[in-house]
Amino acid sequence: MLHRLWIFSAAVGLCVPGAPAQDRPPSAPVAPAQAQGESSAQLPPARRAPIRLALRQAPGVFPVYDMDGMWILLDRRKEGPRRGLGPKRRVLVIGSSGVEVLSILHATRTWNASCSQAGQQATPGYVLGGKGRGQLGVPIIALVPKSPVQPRRARVRRLGNETSDSTYMELGPAIRKTVAREISQGRFALEAGDSLGEAFSRNPDPEKIQLRIDFAAKFPVAGFGSPQLVVAGTQISRSFRRCLRLSDGPRMVGGCALMPHALMADTDFLEFAAYDPAGGTSAPILLAYSSREPLWGHERWGFRMGRKGPSLFLLDALDPRCRQRL
Repeated sequence: MLHRLWIFSAAVGLCVPGAPAQDRPPSAPVAPAQAQGESSAQLPPARRAPIRLALRQAPGVFPVYDMDGMWILLDRRKEGPRRGLGPKRRVLVIGSSGVEVLSILHATRTWNASCSQAGQQATPGYVLGGKGRGQLGVPIIALVPKSPVQPRRARVRRLGNETSDSTYMELGPAIRKTVAREISQGRFALEAGDSLGEAFSRNPDPEKIQLRIDFAAKFPVAGFGSPQLVVAGTQISRSFRRCLRLSDGPRMVGGCALMPHALMADTDFLEFAAYDPAGGTSAPILLAYSSREPLWGHERWGFRMGRKGPSLFLLDALDPRCRQRL
């Protein structure tokens, strides 16, 4: 019989029960900017230099994809001993509809996950199986606990997009002021050769920052009165940036959890879900995943949401078309 043991992963802050390329044009605003008297952001210019897709993976967290009916846990860890994974190992899999313990059936390699200048590369992975697979919906991530698990209290809740005119009116000024401060502090990376952006950064005017809110939803954060997360794109001259941000009412909390847009799916291709490992007694994390095939390949994102704002702990993307070589 399985015993429940709560494990804390310090790297992510998660409680686990049991233990020549071109930019992808950003999607259109969910709420037309003109309705708020704003000018919608122009599309970023095409880049012709190769763009390095900087994937990120916290220890003990692995992306999971459905590949032709097989659920594959990708292991992108650097070469060396791949401890903690192997046949019969049980892992906690978080899907769009729930949380279940699945078993590793066997090791495998896939050519659909990584590319280099030489072409597609083999990526180590593990095939997952178990009776609970049918209860999970779309597989998103797997967590590797140190002891047997029983995730009875864990919950997953899908988030709907609540962006409206009032979102722009309530959060628009605060987002612009925050971005202006980030620009003046050098924390907004400008496109190479963007001379107008460089001039703007010396005396940033919040009113001249173009804003587009792709996604907004209420998200529980302990100690906050009215917490809300937003995925917002901002543009200065030729330079565009997409961020996940957290607010408490009209006040922005923390900084930008960067969501790179170059060679990545538009926000409207992503679904968002809140994972609460303790059924309301712990801090939920935010997961984002592509449920339908985007232009470049499926994606998995993970963010820790806390009182200091959001932080990214997982960014992974399949690379079936060698997107850096397109």
